[in-house]
Amino acid sequence: MTGHSFTNPQALRWRVFLPLALFALGNLAVPFTAGAKPPEVRQGTSTVKIDPSAIAQPDFSPPRAAAIDDLQQVPPEYWTHASFGDRLLANDRAVLTFGKLPEGEGTEANLYRDGALLDLLPRLSSPEGLQVFLPTTNGMAGATIEWETMESSESPDENLATIVLTGHDTRDENLRVRTEYRMNESMPGALVTTTLTYEGDEQSPIVTPSDYILWGAMQYFVPGIGWIGNSSVTLQADFVFAKYHDTWVLIAPSEGTFEVRTGQRRTAILYDQPAALESGETRIYSRWVLTGASDPATLYSLVLKEREGADFGALVGRVIEREQLADGSLLDKSPVDDCMIRISPLQLPNWSPEEKARIQNRPYLLGMTKPSGQFEALLPVGEWRVLAAPSNRLAPKPTTATRITKDKVTGLDFGVSMTSQFIYQVVDADTGERIPAKITVEPLRGTTSPELGPPGTTEAQNVVFSANGAGIIDLPPGNYRVIASRGPEYNIAEERIQVAKPTLEPVYSVLKLKRAFETPGWISADVGLMTSATAGSRVSPRDRVVSAVAEGVDWIVTGDYGEVTKLSGDIEAMGLDAYLSASPGLRIPATTREAAGDFLFFPLDVCSVGAEPDFTGVFEAANEGDAEAMAQALRAVCPEAVVMLNRPIWPETGFLVRQGYDPDTGGLPEGDWSRDFDVIQIWEGKRQAIYPAGYRAYHELLGEGLRLAAIGNSASMGTWNQEVGYPRIYIPSSTDDPAELNPAELAEAIKRGKVMITNGPFIKVTVNDQPVGSLITDQDGFVDVDLEVFAANWVPVTSISINLNGQFARRIILPQGGEPDDMGRVFPHDKGEDAGKLKIRVSEDSILDVVVSSDVSAKQDPVNPYITPDPAMASRGSGQTSLAISAPVIIDVDGNGIYDPPAKAAKPQQLPYEEDDPIF
Repeated sequence: MTGHSFTNPQALRWRVFLPLALFALGNLAVPFTAGAKPPEVRQGTSTVKIDPSAIAQPDFSPPRAAAIDDLQQVPPEYWTHASFGDRLLANDRAVLTFGKLPEGEGTEANLYRDGALLDLLPRLSSPEGLQVFLPTTNGMAGATIEWETMESSESPDENLATIVLTGHDTRDENLRVRTEYRMNESMPGALVTTTLTYEGDEQSPIVTPSDYILWGAMQYFVPGIGWIGNSSVTLQADFVFAKYHDTWVLIAPSEGTFEVRTGQRRTAILYDQPAALESGETRIYSRWVLTGASDPATLYSLVLKEREGADFGALVGRVIEREQLADGSLLDKSPVDDCMIRISPLQLPNWSPEEKARIQNRPYLLGMTKPSGQFEALLPVGEWRVLAAPSNRLAPKPTTATRITKDKVTGLDFGVSMTSQFIYQVVDADTGERIPAKITVEPLRGTTSPELGPPGTTEAQNVVFSANGAGIIDLPPGNYRVIASRGPEYNIAEERIQVAKPTLEPVYSVLKLKRAFETPGWISADVGLMTSATAGSRVSPRDRVVSAVAEGVDWIVTGDYGEVTKLSGDIEAMGLDAYLSASPGLRIPATTREAAGDFLFFPLDVCSVGAEPDFTGVFEAANEGDAEAMAQALRAVCPEAVVMLNRPIWPETGFLVRQGYDPDTGGLPEGDWSRDFDVIQIWEGKRQAIYPAGYRAYHELLGEGLRLAAIGNSASMGTWNQEVGYPRIYIPSSTDDPAELNPAELAEAIKRGKVMITNGPFIKVTVNDQPVGSLITDQDGFVDVDLEVFAANWVPVTSISINLNGQFARRIILPQGGEPDDMGRVFPHDKGEDAGKLKIRVSEDSILDVVVSSDVSAKQDPVNPYITPDPAMASRGSGQTSLAISAPVIIDVDGNGIYDPPAKAAKPQQLPYEEDDPIF
C-alpha cells in the first residue's frame, strides 16, 4: 500500500471526483456554513478545493412515531422483537422498537423489556439488531427504572419524531427519570437524552447515570481494546459499536467521552461518577444511538458532524487489487469490495500521557470499502495509522501513517495482493460424475476463518453452495479443513489443504461423495421456504434454488408472506430440473391482533382453475380472525391444496395460543374453534428446543381424532446457519425422479399423514408388515414392529424411542454411538433374520411412531451447525443434535375399525377420507 503524489492529470482527476462522490452521499459531508472557506483535498503536494454548491443532498420523508397495532407497520425489511402494542420510531434509514408498558392495575413490570429499546435496525438490512438498550441509574447492575408513561409525537414541519418515557428509580420513587428518543429525518437512529431529577427532601440513593446494553447475537467493539468477547474491560472511550453480519450499531456521547464497562455479552456505559443527588438536583446526559448496513466509520462520521466545535477532517481512499509483473512493476486490476479498513491513533491533540499510553496504536475504528473499492470516514484532527485488512488477501506492511487536518480531505491509496485460490470438484464416488454439493471451509489452528460473503448468498461466511460441483474459492493463506456434503443421504468427504501465498499455482482438490443409503419410494422436501420476497429473508430466488440443490432436497415449496413465488422457471433456466422440483405456496402471517394465525397453503400448482387463483377471500377471512372461513375460502379456490398450521404455539401470533392453548402445561383450548387444517408444524429450523412442545401439541390434536401430518421445515431466512433441509420431510412418491414428481400425489400423501421429519436419520418402519400411515387392527395385545434406521457418517444416533400416543413404550440405546454399516444402517447391526424385529405391548387404541435422536454431546457439526454467541447456549455446545420422527401407524385394539382416542368413548367427527380409508 502506498501514498501517491499524483503528478499526472489522470491521477489528479481521480482525486477530485472521489471526494465529490463522497460528499454527494449526504452522509459524510464536512459541514459548511455561509461564508466559510471550502475544505481542500490534499494528497502529497496537490491540493484541490471542493465547491459546496455542487453537493447534492438526499431527500428524506419525515420520521414517524406510533404504536404497533399491525406488525406490518414495521417496515418489511426487518425482523424485530417487536410485538402488538409496542412502539416504533422510524425514518427512511432506521427503525427503533420499544417494549410497551404494562396495562391495568397490578400488572408487574418487566424492567428489561417494558419501555426499553428492543431493536435498532437499519433500513436496508433484515437481521436482528441488539437485544436491549435501556437507561439505568445503577451501571453494570442493570435495570433500576420502572417506566410509568410512554408518549410519542410527530412534528412534520420540523422533521422530528420523539418517544418520551417517564418513570422512577425502583429504589426511591422520588428519583424521577425522563428519557427522550429524538429522531430527525436523516440520521439512522436517535439522539437519546436522559434527565435524572431528585424530588425528595434529603438525598437520593447513589446514582450512576448510565445505559445498560444486552448485545444478543451482536459482537461488540471498544476503541482502544478491539472486539470484546466475555472479558471484563473498563476504560474511557469515544464510542462503542457492535455488528451482526452486515448490521452495525454505534453508541456515542453527544460530546466528550464515556466510561465503558463490559461483561459477558453485556455492556454498561457510565456518563458521570456515581454520587447521590441533593433535593432538586438534576443530571442530564445525551448520546447518539445509530444503526446502519454500512460500517462504524460512516456512523461515527455522522456523530462528528453533529458535535459543536469538533475539529475533524475527512479520510478517503480506495483499495485495489494489484499484480506484480515480471519486470517488477505493478498493474492495477479490480477494486476490492468489503475490505476492512482499520484505523488507530498515533497522536491526538491534548492527549494526556495516560491516554497516549493506553490508546496509541490500539484499534480505534473500522471502515469498509464499497463495491467501487472506495472508503471514507471523518476523523478527529491528529495523526492516524491506517491499514487495509482484506479477509482473503495480503496487504503490504507497514501500515500508512497520515495526518488529518481540520476541514480538509486526505486521500490514501491501498494496493493488495491477488487472492489465493482453492479449486475444487465434487464427484459421486460410485459414478465419478460431478454432483451438486455444499463446501464448508474450517480454519485449522493458527488460521482465521474465511469470510466468503454475506449469510444470504451461495458464498456465505465459510460455506459455498455449488449447483454443478465445481468452483473456485478465494482464500487467504493458511491451513484449512475442507468438507464436502450433500444432505443426509451422503457421507461427507474431507481434505486438509495448505494455501500458500498468492501464486499462479492454486490448490486443487477432488472430493468424492459416497451415498450413505438409498430411499426408494420416498422423496425429500422442504416446505415453506422463503425468498427475498419475504420480509426478513435475504436470499434471491436463484440462490434459494442453488442452496436446495446443494443440500440434496428433491422438492421445495415456497412460502413467502403474501406472495406466490414460483421457482420452476429458475430451476429450468439453470438446468437443474434433474435435481429439483418446486411448487409455489402462500403464507399468511398473523400481523394483527384479530388475525387467525400463521398459515401456509401449498402446493398451489395443483389448483384446478383456468386462471391464477384469487386469494382475496382467504386474506379477508384470515385478517378477521375466522380460521374456518379462511380454510373454506381456500378450499373453494384450490380444494387440492394443503392447509398448514404454521408456528401454532408461537407467543401471541400462534393459532393454538390465540385459542387459549398453553404450551407450558398442554391441554387443548376449550370451546368452539376451527380444526379445519391438514398439517401442523412442530419443528422449525435450528430451533430444536421447540420440538417437544410442538410434538405434544400434535399428539393432543391426534387425541381428538384429527387426522394430521406433522411437519418440520427449515427457517430459511438466509443460507449460512439457516440451510435448506434442516429439518426436511420425506414423503412417499411413485417416482424418485425430481423432474417427474406429481405435486397432487405428494399433497395427498401429506394430507394422509404419511410424512417423516428428519435433520439426518432415515427411519424405515412397518407395523404388522403395514407401512406408516396405515390403520391396523390387532387385538392380541402386541404388535410386531420391523425397524431399521439409517444415517450418514456425520449423523450421530444414540437412542431410538418407540412411542404410543406420544409417550415412549420402548427405548433402545445404541452404545456404539450409531456407527453406520456399509449400507448406512445404524440399527440393527445384527444381520440375522430377526434383526430389528420388536414386539410392542398395546393395550388401547394407539398411535405408534418412532423418534430417533442423539444426545447433547453428539453434534452434527460441521455439516449442520448452529452458530450462536449466546453464552446461555455455550454450555450445550453450538451444534445440532440428530432428530427424526417417523410418520404414524394407527393401531385399532378394540376391533371397531377406527381410532378411539384414549379416554374418549365417542366416535370423533366425520373427516375427509374416512369412507375410502377408515383410519379414524
